[in-house]
Amino acid sequence: MSDPTDFLHTDKQAEILRHVLAAADAGAFLDIHALKKRLSYGAAVTVQAVDCSLRFLERHGMLERFHAPVAGRGAYKRVHVKPTPRAYTVFRGGP
Repeated sequence: MSDPTDFLHTDKQAEILRHVLAAADAGAFLDIHALKKRLSYGAAVTVQAVDCSLRFLERHGMLERFHAPVAGRGAYKRVHVKPTPRAYTVFRGGP
């Protein structure tokens, strides 16, 4: 079996994970629009492009998606992302 920290990724994917991990450390989870606003390249990229990176990270076990209600929107829910234990292992050396 390969080393779990042996994960090939782009600089943009690493930046996404840094923001997701930082938000989780602060007790929050980001939705795709909040994440896009935090990215250094966010103004120059579409939500669909960010979603493509999220799907890649999800397929590689770095992120999980979940639905969370939006304050003041009744039953409306938005998809948020949270890091997995593997993300902590790869990017920080452990959970």
